[in-house]
Amino acid sequence: MGYARLVATAVWVIYGGPLAYLLGRLLRRRPNRWLHRCVFATLGAAVGASSSALFLAPLLAEGAPWPLELIVPATVCAAICVWGGWEFTSSRAHRRDLDPAVQRFGDDEAAEDAAVDRISRVEEPPPPES
Repeated sequence: MGYARLVATAVWVIYGGPLAYLLGRLLRRRPNRWLHRCVFATLGAAVGASSSALFLAPLLAEGAPWPLELIVPATVCAAICVWGGWEFTSSRAHRRDLDPAVQRFGDDEAAEDAAVDRISRVEEPPPPES
């Protein structure tokens, strides 16, 4: 069980942080804060459910039934924690954006925004020629 706990933690330390960063970057220009909240709560739920399943994998391999009384609370707790982390980080970012002494966008951020705009822009096909 101890090794399963280490594996579950390592998986989400390695993948969870960069995934949250990528989601934050992709959603940065979307003004709907509830969309952000739902996405990050879903990420937290995925982290909680999958890490619980990884942690309990040795028990499940022995034929034990799925212990939902352990997985569901971990899933809910992780969803709330990731959502709370987003709220904290978002409020810090908004305060920084309001500070006139802080440069709003650097060259890298402007290039990232332009790339995301190109990728996310849905171009309509040209009208058919008659």
